[in-house]
Amino acid sequence: MQKRILISEVSIFIVLLIPSVWAAESYANEKLDLNLRLRPGQKYSVRLTTELKTSKTIGDKQEHESFMFAKGMGFEVKELEANGVASVKVTYRTLQMKVARAGGYRMEYDSRKQSITDGYSKIPAIEAVGVGEKFEMRVTPKGKIIELKGVEQMHTRMIEKINAWDEKYLKMGFYERHKESFKERRRLNIKSIHSEKEIKNMLSDIIMAFPERPLGIGDSWTDKVKIWGKNYEIEGTYTLKDRKQGTVTIGLSGKRTLEEEPFSWVNNEGREVGFKIVGSCQGRFEVDQQTGSLVRSKIKLRFKGEVIDEEAENQMAEPILQEEIITVEPMEQTIG
Repeated sequence: MQKRILISEVSIFIVLLIPSVWAAESYANEKLDLNLRLRPGQKYSVRLTTELKTSKTIGDKQEHESFMFAKGMGFEVKELEANGVASVKVTYRTLQMKVARAGGYRMEYDSRKQSITDGYSKIPAIEAVGVGEKFEMRVTPKGKIIELKGVEQMHTRMIEKINAWDEKYLKMGFYERHKESFKERRRLNIKSIHSEKEIKNMLSDIIMAFPERPLGIGDSWTDKVKIWGKNYEIEGTYTLKDRKQGTVTIGLSGKRTLEEEPFSWVNNEGREVGFKIVGSCQGRFEVDQQTGSLVRSKIKLRFKGEVIDEEAENQMAEPILQEEIITVEPMEQTIG
């Protein structure tokens, strides 16, 4: 009698389990239409960190440089249009920098510990004046930034801040004699470093661009990956790896081989020369399935570059190795 009861219980368990397995398989195979689904009033912050190491071979010597640049960025959704385009206020909240150049130059800066009023020699002024500044972007549900607003006004505020700072800390005779040309150079530097192009490059590391078609687990799409300080692009393959507990995981791979045509580059003499780059990139992205926001990501790029200048007298190659790691993570977990 007991054996019959046990068999009946097992049968019931199997009957109940089969629909659960089918449901799990159906969920895993369900196509996803990845989109930004931002809501008015939504706020979040991330930390974007770029670590760059460069090695140059000049003759029989090697020179090494390293650079770390971390920005704490705040986002606040102000408005959502009927077509899903979101207007988002973007704020530079914090800045951290570490620079080590050939010849012994070292510099460290942390806006949480050092104010722009701390003195000339300690502060990377062109970058530091951005802390606290704001602008607005309009972004589509597929992650394409279609407009930036308030950038010119932001430039004006930055220029006013840096001019006041220069007046206070640059008391040397050179500055007094060439004040106007110095101010003009500062103005051009700010407009270049904080240009719309550079801002969009930065935001492309934080806001992921999604494909137009729905995807299943294992499906892939291609898109451009910016390399070598965002100056060049290669083809990257993005693959939907997994979806679990509301998080979508996406992988990235890309490479450039010797067989491909060199990029063009304008040297210091104003002459266009070839620039051969070979290497690869790998990345992993975690996206919130409900909102489409990038929760965290890590991209590793390793490329070797070599100038090809047929008109140069010295035809000796001077290869440059560049290793870059770009990380995005929730700001609250990394910056107190």
